[in-house]
Amino acid sequence: MDRRGRPGPSYLDPGSGGPDNDFTNRNTTFMTWNLLHLARMLKDAGGIPAHGNQRSAWDAGCRFDFANPEYR
Repeated sequence: MDRRGRPGPSYLDPGSGGPDNDFTNRNTTFMTWNLLHLARMLKDAGGIPAHGNQRSAWDAGCRFDFANPEYR
C-alpha cells in the first residue's frame, strides 16, 4: 500500500517487478505444490468429513468441539 492506503501494482502490471520477485514466485510455487498434495490426500481419504462443516447445524446453534461455557 502507498502512503494513502491504496494498494500497489498487481503482480503482472508493467513495472511491478512481480514476475521477477523470487520471494513471491518461490512461495506461490510452494503453496501450489502443497495444495495439490493436500487435494490428493483429501481425495484419497474420501473428502472432508461433514462433522463441523454443516451450515444448518451451525445456524441451529451447534458449535462443533467447543466447550459450552455454561457448563464449566
